[in-house]
Amino acid sequence: MPIQNSDVAEVFEKVADLLEIEGENRFRVRAYRDAARTVGGHSRSAAEMVEQDEDLIRLSGIGEDLAGKIREKKLGPDPLEPDADTFRERFGGKKGDVKEALMNQQIVAGIGNIYSGEILFQARLRPRSSVVRLDGEALDGLPKETHHVLNAAIERVANPQEIPDSFLLSH
Repeated sequence: MPIQNSDVAEVFEKVADLLEIEGENRFRVRAYRDAARTVGGHSRSAAEMVEQDEDLIRLSGIGEDLAGKIREKKLGPDPLEPDADTFRERFGGKKGDVKEALMNQQIVAGIGNIYSGEILFQARLRPRSSVVRLDGEALDGLPKETHHVLNAAIERVANPQEIPDSFLLSH
C-alpha cells in the first residue's frame, strides 16, 4: 500500500513532538510541524510526486532535508509503536553502535541524543555496544525501556523536576 500524505504528516508531527520534548531548537520543531501541515493538506500525493521525480522543495515549508526524508520513505515507526519483535527486526543486521542505531530515524523515528542515552541507561546497555553483538534479551529490553522512558517524559511534560530519580535525566 503506498504511503499516504496523512501518514507522512503524522510521522512529522510525532517527530516534532519528540524533538520538542527533548528541548531541540524550536525552529527545527517548527519546520517539522510546518511540513506536517503542508503535506497533510496537500491535494496531490507526496508518493506520486516522488514517483514522478517532482521537486518536493517547491512545497511551502518543505526544505531539502525534509524532502529527502519523504523521498526516502524510510522514516521509521513512532518509537511508542514497535513491540519487541518489530524492534528486533528493525535492528537486525545493523552495523555500528546501539546508540547510533537508536537515533537512526529510519529505524525508529524521533529519538534523539538525550532520550537515546536515557533509554540505554535504563536498559543497562553501553551506548557504544555493537548492535550485532546484542543478544535477544538486550534487544527485547529496548522497546520496553523506550516505552518506559518516553511515556514517563510525556506524562511529566519533560519537566526535569518531575522525572523519576531512577532516571539519568533527573541528575
